[in-house]
Amino acid sequence: MRILIIEDETPILATLRTDLTEAGHTVSGCGTGEEGLVTARNGSFDLIILDIGLPGMSGLEVAAALREEGDTTPLIFLSARDSEEDIVQGLDLGADGYMTKPFSVAELRARLRALERRREMDLQHLLVFRDLEMNPGTREATRAGARLNLTEVEFRLLAQIVTGRGQVRSREELLEAVWRIDFDPQTGLLDVHISNLRKKLAKAGPPLIETVRGVGYRAIPPRG
Repeated sequence: MRILIIEDETPILATLRTDLTEAGHTVSGCGTGEEGLVTARNGSFDLIILDIGLPGMSGLEVAAALREEGDTTPLIFLSARDSEEDIVQGLDLGADGYMTKPFSVAELRARLRALERRREMDLQHLLVFRDLEMNPGTREATRAGARLNLTEVEFRLLAQIVTGRGQVRSREELLEAVWRIDFDPQTGLLDVHISNLRKKLAKAGPPLIETVRGVGYRAIPPRG
Protein backbone atom coordinates (compact mmCIF):
# COMPACT_ATOMS: atom_id res chain seq x y z
CA MET A 1 0.00 0.00 0.00
CA ARG A 2 1.03 3.60 -0.64
CA ILE A 3 0.61 5.33 2.72
CA LEU A 4 0.77 9.00 3.66
CA ILE A 5 1.41 9.74 7.34
CA ILE A 6 0.65 13.27 8.57
CA GLU A 7 2.04 13.49 12.11
CA ASP A 8 3.90 16.31 13.87
CA GLU A 9 5.46 14.17 16.62
CA THR A 10 8.78 13.18 15.05
CA PRO A 11 9.32 9.97 17.11
CA ILE A 12 5.86 8.64 16.19
CA LEU A 13 6.34 9.53 12.52
CA ALA A 14 9.76 7.86 12.45
CA THR A 15 8.48 4.71 14.18
CA LEU A 16 5.52 4.36 11.85
CA ARG A 17 7.59 5.06 8.76
CA THR A 18 10.16 2.39 9.73
CA ASP A 19 7.64 -0.23 10.81
CA LEU A 20 5.32 0.14 7.83
CA THR A 21 8.20 0.26 5.35
CA GLU A 22 9.56 -2.98 6.80
CA ALA A 23 6.06 -4.45 6.38
CA GLY A 24 6.32 -3.80 2.64
CA HIS A 25 4.42 -0.52 2.33
CA THR A 26 5.58 2.62 0.52
CA VAL A 27 5.46 5.43 3.06
CA SER A 28 5.54 9.22 2.77
CA GLY A 29 5.53 11.52 5.79
CA CYS A 30 4.57 15.13 6.58
CA GLY A 31 4.74 17.14 9.78
CA THR A 32 2.02 19.74 9.23
CA GLY A 33 -1.56 19.75 8.04
CA GLU A 34 -0.85 22.21 5.24
CA GLU A 35 2.01 20.11 3.87
CA GLY A 36 -0.03 16.96 4.24
CA LEU A 37 -2.98 18.41 2.34
CA VAL A 38 -0.77 19.45 -0.58
CA THR A 39 0.93 16.03 -0.62
CA ALA A 40 -2.41 14.22 -0.54
CA ARG A 41 -3.73 16.34 -3.41
CA ASN A 42 -0.67 15.79 -5.57
CA GLY A 43 -0.08 12.13 -4.79
CA SER A 44 -1.92 8.86 -5.22
CA PHE A 45 -2.28 7.05 -1.90
CA ASP A 46 -4.14 3.97 -0.72
CA LEU A 47 -4.34 5.22 2.88
CA ILE A 48 -3.78 8.39 4.89
CA ILE A 49 -2.85 8.14 8.58
CA LEU A 50 -3.72 11.51 10.05
CA ASP A 51 -2.98 13.04 13.45
CA ILE A 52 -5.76 15.33 14.62
CA GLY A 53 -3.75 17.67 16.85
CA LEU A 54 -1.50 19.16 14.19
CA PRO A 55 -0.08 22.69 14.45
CA GLY A 56 -1.87 25.19 12.24
CA MET A 57 -4.30 23.25 10.10
CA SER A 58 -5.75 20.40 12.18
CA GLY A 59 -6.21 16.84 10.99
CA LEU A 60 -9.97 17.32 11.02
CA GLU A 61 -9.62 20.33 8.72
CA VAL A 62 -7.38 18.35 6.36
CA ALA A 63 -9.89 15.49 6.23
CA ALA A 64 -12.81 17.86 5.67
CA ALA A 65 -10.98 19.59 2.81
CA LEU A 66 -10.16 16.29 1.10
CA ARG A 67 -13.71 14.97 1.43
CA GLU A 68 -15.20 18.22 0.10
CA GLU A 69 -12.97 17.81 -2.95
CA GLY A 70 -14.30 14.31 -3.52
CA ASP A 71 -11.18 12.49 -2.30
CA THR A 72 -12.31 9.10 -0.91
CA THR A 73 -8.88 7.81 0.12
CA PRO A 74 -9.30 5.73 3.32
CA LEU A 75 -8.34 7.66 6.46
CA ILE A 76 -7.25 6.52 9.91
CA PHE A 77 -7.14 9.22 12.58
CA LEU A 78 -4.60 9.28 15.40
CA SER A 79 -5.44 11.35 18.46
CA ALA A 80 -4.95 11.71 22.18
CA ARG A 81 -8.65 12.64 22.39
CA ASP A 82 -10.68 9.59 23.35
CA SER A 83 -14.20 10.83 24.11
CA GLU A 84 -17.09 9.42 22.07
CA GLU A 85 -17.86 12.94 20.84
CA ASP A 86 -14.34 13.31 19.41
CA ILE A 87 -14.44 9.86 17.81
CA VAL A 88 -17.86 10.49 16.26
CA GLN A 89 -16.67 13.82 14.88
CA GLY A 90 -13.73 12.12 13.19
CA LEU A 91 -15.77 9.25 11.79
CA ASP A 92 -18.47 11.59 10.53
CA LEU A 93 -15.83 13.08 8.24
CA GLY A 94 -15.63 9.70 6.53
CA ALA A 95 -12.70 8.18 8.41
CA ASP A 96 -12.18 4.42 8.26
CA GLY A 97 -10.72 4.22 11.74
CA TYR A 98 -9.83 6.18 14.85
CA MET A 99 -6.94 5.18 17.11
CA THR A 100 -6.19 6.88 20.40
CA LYS A 101 -2.65 7.59 21.60
CA PRO A 102 -0.76 5.73 22.87
CA PHE A 103 -1.63 3.08 20.31
CA SER A 104 -0.36 -0.33 19.34
CA VAL A 105 1.57 -0.53 16.07
CA ALA A 106 0.50 -4.18 15.88
CA GLU A 107 -3.15 -3.08 15.96
CA LEU A 108 -2.46 -0.53 13.23
CA ARG A 109 -0.88 -3.22 11.05
CA ALA A 110 -3.96 -5.40 11.62
CA ARG A 111 -6.21 -2.54 10.49
CA LEU A 112 -4.12 -2.13 7.35
CA ARG A 113 -4.47 -5.82 6.55
CA ALA A 114 -8.23 -5.53 6.99
CA LEU A 115 -8.31 -2.53 4.63
CA GLU A 116 -6.31 -4.45 2.04
CA ARG A 117 -8.68 -7.40 2.22
CA ARG A 118 -11.68 -5.11 1.89
CA ARG A 119 -10.16 -3.33 -1.08
CA GLU A 120 -9.47 -6.64 -2.86
CA MET A 121 -13.04 -7.78 -2.26
CA ASP A 122 -14.45 -4.41 -3.31
CA LEU A 123 -12.82 -4.58 -6.70
CA GLN A 124 -14.38 -7.96 -7.44
CA HIS A 125 -18.06 -7.48 -6.70
CA LEU A 126 -20.83 -5.29 -8.08
CA LEU A 127 -23.64 -5.14 -5.53
CA VAL A 128 -27.16 -5.33 -6.98
CA PHE A 129 -30.36 -5.27 -4.94
CA ARG A 130 -33.73 -4.50 -6.50
CA ASP A 131 -33.17 -1.32 -8.56
CA LEU A 132 -30.02 -0.42 -6.62
CA GLU A 133 -26.52 -0.93 -8.05
CA MET A 134 -23.33 -0.27 -6.10
CA ASN A 135 -19.79 -0.41 -7.42
CA PRO A 136 -17.41 -0.81 -4.45
CA GLY A 137 -14.39 -0.24 -6.67
CA THR A 138 -15.47 3.25 -7.73
CA ARG A 139 -17.76 3.97 -4.75
CA GLU A 140 -20.57 4.86 -7.16
CA ALA A 141 -24.19 3.95 -6.50
CA THR A 142 -27.30 4.32 -8.64
CA ARG A 143 -30.97 3.64 -8.04
CA ALA A 144 -33.30 3.17 -10.99
CA GLY A 145 -30.51 4.67 -13.07
CA ALA A 146 -30.23 7.83 -10.97
CA ARG A 147 -26.89 8.46 -9.31
CA LEU A 148 -26.90 8.62 -5.51
CA ASN A 149 -24.57 11.19 -3.98
CA LEU A 150 -23.40 9.09 -1.02
CA THR A 151 -20.62 9.84 1.42
CA GLU A 152 -18.00 7.16 2.04
CA VAL A 153 -19.65 6.17 5.32
CA GLU A 154 -23.13 6.11 3.77
CA PHE A 155 -21.85 3.89 0.95
CA ARG A 156 -20.33 1.38 3.37
CA LEU A 157 -23.42 1.39 5.58
CA LEU A 158 -25.80 0.81 2.67
CA ALA A 159 -23.54 -1.94 1.30
CA GLN A 160 -23.64 -3.71 4.66
CA ILE A 161 -27.43 -3.57 4.75
CA VAL A 162 -28.12 -4.68 1.17
CA THR A 163 -25.64 -7.56 1.26
CA GLY A 164 -27.88 -9.05 3.93
CA ARG A 165 -30.53 -9.35 1.17
CA GLY A 166 -33.46 -9.02 3.55
CA GLN A 167 -31.72 -10.40 6.63
CA VAL A 168 -31.69 -8.19 9.72
CA ARG A 169 -28.35 -6.58 10.52
CA SER A 170 -28.08 -5.69 14.19
CA ARG A 171 -26.95 -2.27 15.34
CA GLU A 172 -23.83 -3.84 16.84
CA GLU A 173 -22.95 -5.55 13.56
CA LEU A 174 -23.35 -2.37 11.56
CA LEU A 175 -21.35 -0.21 13.95
CA GLU A 176 -18.49 -2.72 13.96
CA ALA A 177 -18.54 -3.36 10.21
CA VAL A 178 -18.77 0.29 9.13
CA TRP A 179 -16.84 2.16 11.83
CA ARG A 180 -14.76 -0.68 13.34
CA ILE A 181 -15.13 0.81 16.80
CA ASP A 182 -16.87 -0.64 19.83
CA PHE A 183 -19.62 1.94 20.34
CA ASP A 184 -22.59 1.75 22.66
CA PRO A 185 -25.22 0.17 20.34
CA GLN A 186 -27.68 2.91 21.31
CA THR A 187 -25.45 5.74 20.10
CA GLY A 188 -27.25 8.14 17.79
CA LEU A 189 -24.43 7.94 15.24
CA LEU A 190 -26.07 5.07 13.35
CA ASP A 191 -29.53 6.63 13.35
CA VAL A 192 -28.27 9.88 11.83
CA HIS A 193 -26.64 8.08 8.90
CA ILE A 194 -29.65 5.80 8.37
CA SER A 195 -31.89 8.87 8.24
CA ASN A 196 -29.63 10.55 5.66
CA LEU A 197 -29.54 7.36 3.58
CA ARG A 198 -33.31 7.06 3.57
CA LYS A 199 -33.71 10.63 2.34
CA LYS A 200 -31.30 10.08 -0.53
CA LEU A 201 -32.83 6.73 -1.50
CA ALA A 202 -36.36 8.17 -1.37
CA LYS A 203 -35.56 10.60 -4.18
CA ALA A 204 -35.29 7.68 -6.61
CA GLY A 205 -37.87 5.18 -5.37
CA PRO A 206 -39.91 3.66 -2.54
CA PRO A 207 -38.42 2.84 0.91
CA LEU A 208 -35.51 0.42 0.78
CA ILE A 209 -34.42 0.25 4.44
CA GLU A 210 -36.67 -1.08 7.19
CA THR A 211 -36.20 -0.66 10.94
CA VAL A 212 -36.60 -3.83 13.00
CA ARG A 213 -37.34 -2.41 16.42
CA GLY A 214 -35.00 -3.49 19.17
CA VAL A 215 -32.71 -5.28 16.72
CA GLY A 216 -31.44 -3.27 13.77
CA TYR A 217 -32.13 -2.72 10.08
CA ARG A 218 -32.71 -4.70 6.92
CA ALA A 219 -33.11 -4.11 3.21
CA ILE A 220 -36.73 -4.53 2.18
CA PRO A 221 -36.91 -7.45 -0.29
CA PRO A 222 -38.97 -7.11 -3.48
CA ARG A 223 -42.63 -8.10 -3.23
CA GLY A 224 -44.04 -11.03 -5.09
